[in-house]
Order: sequence, then structure tokens, then C-alpha cells
Amino acid sequence: MKSRQQQTGASLLEVLIATLILSFGLLSMGIIMASAIQMPKLSAMKATATQLATSHIDRIRANAAGFASGQYDQALSYDGTSSVPSLSDCSYPTCTPDTLALMDKAFTLRALRQQLPSGGMLLQRDNTTGSITSVDGHLWIIWQEPGSFGGLNNTATSDNCPAEVSSGFTEPVPRCIYIRFRI
Repeated sequence: MKSRQQQTGASLLEVLIATLILSFGLLSMGIIMASAIQMPKLSAMKATATQLATSHIDRIRANAAGFASGQYDQALSYDGTSSVPSLSDCSYPTCTPDTLALMDKAFTLRALRQQLPSGGMLLQRDNTTGSITSVDGHLWIIWQEPGSFGGLNNTATSDNCPAEVSSGFTEPVPRCIYIRFRI
């Protein structure tokens, strides 16, 4: 009779342990599903940033005189906010390479803020290339990804961000893409 009572208690314990193991499995599946949903959004932001960067570089190439004179140089415009700048106007016949560069920068900054969370950019010319006919440029597109689960957060370091961004913004750490180009 004693062996039968021990068997009844053991099966209840087995059910509780099986339920605990099942709940851990379902919890980990939920975390995997959440990251599987988040990853395409993060990838879309990188694709948008790349498209906006190439568009801005194409605008620069169309106005090489404005780039050579330094009118496209852009100090860090990322500040972690979402305010959208106004557009400047460059209309014919008063449009010069300098005013065209101002309009192009304003257009790109506006597009960054509208299409990427807290989007901004940093553009620097490199005059040390050694060639008179070409100038290298360095363009960083910077944005803030929405918070996600701990495994997806980029809290330790940022990717390809300039020193001004990596040291100035700690929480949340912004995301960056870097493109080097030659005009």
C-alpha cells in the first residue's frame, strides 16, 4: 500500500516539472519571435539610411563646385530630437553653387528626420588625398533605433559612428552608416 501512495505523489511532481520545462521553452520561443519581428525593421532602417546617403552623394556630384568650395561640409546635425528643418529655396536664375548646396543639405536633413527616427548626418571633406582633380568625402548618416530586447540593443558600442557621436550620446547609442566617396 505504501508504494502506491509514493507513485501518486511522484506523477504530480512529474507534471509540475514538465509544466515548468514547457513554460521555459515557450518563453524562449516568444523572445525568438519578438527578435524575428524586430530584425526586418532594423534592416529597413539601414536600407533607408543607405538610400538617403547615396542620394545626397549624387546631389553633391551634380554640384562639384559647391563641394570643392566647402559648402556641403556639415557639422554633426544629430541631436537625438525629431524636429524637421525647413527647406531653403534655390530658384533660377539666382541659384549659385553655394545656394544649391544649402538647399541640398536642407533637403537631405529634412528627409533624414522624416524617414529615420532622429536622423542626422555629418559630412567632412578630406583635402589630404594628394590629387588636385578629386576630393574625398566622408559621410555619416546617424539615427536612433527604437528600443528592443536586450539582445538587439546596441548599448556597448556603436557601428561606424564618428567620435563626436560615440562619446556624446550614451543612452540610447545611435546607429550610423559611413560612406567614403570621391568627387
